[in-house]
Amino acid sequence: MKRSKGMQLGALLAALLLVSVAFVPAVSAQGANESKGINSVEVPLGIEKHFIDDGRGGEGILKNVKMTNDGKYAYTKFEVDVPVTGEYYVTAWTMGVNGQETIQAYLDSDPIGYLNTSEDGWQSAQLQNNTFNPIYLSNGTHVFSFKNQDIPAIEFIRLAKQKDAAIISDTNYRNYINTLKAKSLPVNYKQLKSQNQIEGATILTSNPEGDYVYQLNTNFAYTYYQAFYFTSGQNVVFETRKSDPYASDPVMFLFSAYDPVNGGSWSNDDWGNGYQSKISATIPSSGTYYLLLRSYSSSSPGTSDLYKDGSLYASNVALAGTNVYSGGISKTGILNYFTAKLTGDSRLWLEDSSSSPGKIRGYNDDYSGSGDFNWGLASRVKQQFSSGINYALVSTYSSSNPTGTADLYMKLDNSNIYSVFPNLKADDAIKSAPASATYNCISWSGGITNTWIWPPNLGSPWYDPNPLTAFDKFYGNNPSRYSGAMTYTRTGATVDNSVVDLWASGGVYTHASVKKPGNDHPHGYDWESKPGGLMRTLHPRYALRGIDYGDVSNYYKQTGTYASGAFLQTTGGMTFEESIKRGLTIPEKVELSGDEKAKLSNLIDNIPEEVKQEFNTKYGAWKETWDDPNLSIYSNPRMYTQSRQYEEFLNYSKEQGKAIWPLLFQKYEQGDDLVKEPLIGLTYTEYGSFLDEIRQESAKERYTAEGAYIAPSENANIMKYIKKLLELK
Repeated sequence: MKRSKGMQLGALLAALLLVSVAFVPAVSAQGANESKGINSVEVPLGIEKHFIDDGRGGEGILKNVKMTNDGKYAYTKFEVDVPVTGEYYVTAWTMGVNGQETIQAYLDSDPIGYLNTSEDGWQSAQLQNNTFNPIYLSNGTHVFSFKNQDIPAIEFIRLAKQKDAAIISDTNYRNYINTLKAKSLPVNYKQLKSQNQIEGATILTSNPEGDYVYQLNTNFAYTYYQAFYFTSGQNVVFETRKSDPYASDPVMFLFSAYDPVNGGSWSNDDWGNGYQSKISATIPSSGTYYLLLRSYSSSSPGTSDLYKDGSLYASNVALAGTNVYSGGISKTGILNYFTAKLTGDSRLWLEDSSSSPGKIRGYNDDYSGSGDFNWGLASRVKQQFSSGINYALVSTYSSSNPTGTADLYMKLDNSNIYSVFPNLKADDAIKSAPASATYNCISWSGGITNTWIWPPNLGSPWYDPNPLTAFDKFYGNNPSRYSGAMTYTRTGATVDNSVVDLWASGGVYTHASVKKPGNDHPHGYDWESKPGGLMRTLHPRYALRGIDYGDVSNYYKQTGTYASGAFLQTTGGMTFEESIKRGLTIPEKVELSGDEKAKLSNLIDNIPEEVKQEFNTKYGAWKETWDDPNLSIYSNPRMYTQSRQYEEFLNYSKEQGKAIWPLLFQKYEQGDDLVKEPLIGLTYTEYGSFLDEIRQESAKERYTAEGAYIAPSENANIMKYIKKLLELK
């Protein structure tokens, strides 16, 4: 059962201890918002507005933020749905800056007091009038507005009926910033940086056939960023300073919030003395701009003081974030970058390869696209890139909840399979590997990309008269288990713990999809499928529902145990592809001997030319149907036999009897895998015992003299069957 949007959001908020909310633009898929006019900027919805009862009178948890500017003052606005009329105390998690004017507060356009910040830096600020008194709120939607010369940096506000309950704890932030303040660069940092040994390569697990970059279970942390409203022609200078300029290494970015590609983007690493950074810019057009700071190295976070136009603006700002190299694959065009499987609340910033450091060309907080998937607090940038992106920076949205983990995916193309599946929205379809006729959904759900697998086939090593049992055999005994992958079982598997979903339509099995942590491969933001010969695609769990695939019918969960084997005891396990490369697993391959090839050639020479010609004509007509786009989604080879052309070819072959078998043998040996269907159809009734014996033998664990595991395959079984049949001729 698909979890409701409310259930998903509730779980996310609970995980965040009910404190994570936005104060700056929750940008569109392109990383920027369309300007609503110089003096009025409407920021789109991030997380839906909420008012959650915490047992102490409720509190507002908001990411529904709007920002406007009247030419003199900037406003940060929050919408609140108040469920119960009453008096509420109000506080805000806000950033105080040096010399900041009092932040004025308004309720539905009426003044209600101010936020009094006691110092610069993030803090809990009470809404004050004469004293810290509650305000009256009727049930319904209300708008809280906060005004200052600079855009007020407010992550969230809290409303509570009890005074003490309204106070926002600063423990997480204080502990975090104190840890950063205590950090210092390694003594050999200068040498390491000069030798380009600071930023390491991305650490990846295996991704067979995948054409993107990723990093799983990435730790990320809060780093300083702030939104400013500037006017056209305004000169601005931002600079970091520290008493010891070599104690931290900040990198600085400034860019247009609306169009970081064309609207202005600047960056700087080392300027002047030490490792501090500085940007001087003339603003090209009026609007909102971001200032972003990060540490040069993810492994060397720290703090610095920030100066604006020569004056101290904020002390001990955080320099952190996780900077992940993505330059290993060169791609431009419309691409996807996103976080998934979150704990915490991510923000994503993309740095191009135009310089060192590069310029920010895209960013996002909470993605909300045109698809069905609820991205929640995850970030995604989907936009046109004319230049390459070298780094993706992942940071937290909130200083109050300053750490988190996420899977990071970079440089993924859009998938085109949504045109085949009516319930799959284009925005949800993300390509993870090119189209291929070599492997299918069942193969990939078992971590295999070197062969096409359909367990209920008569030649399959996992065949059983009961098709579901055949799938059970494959998922419990697939070859990848000998390279360290977990096996799967239906026993105890449910909709909640399933890692592989088996699909069926009208009682006939059609498809399988897989999600993390299946086979120790990445599987995207939700689920992944390799539909027949189409491109591998990330998609919401049930998006492939329809006439062709039906719906999910059975669930498989991981067994929790790994396969045993001598090499696993020394390697600790690896992917199937890695095991093959290292010679620890050998896919069984069977070929005709020289004598067998000569015999086959002689038998074919003895077939009358008119028979061979008619065979090839009818076979060619059937083979043309293989390219039918309506068939390309299917993994069951039997679907390719449901045509008039196949029936005509099969009937002709039956009329010719055993004399025509060598032509079928030749087609299969030459790589036409689907020839196994008429071959078995013509021979199994009389000679199926040969294939049964071969299949039973292939199901046994077998090893080479060197100890490498021999992985069974249907192709090897069919070739052995052909060799047996050839002996009869």
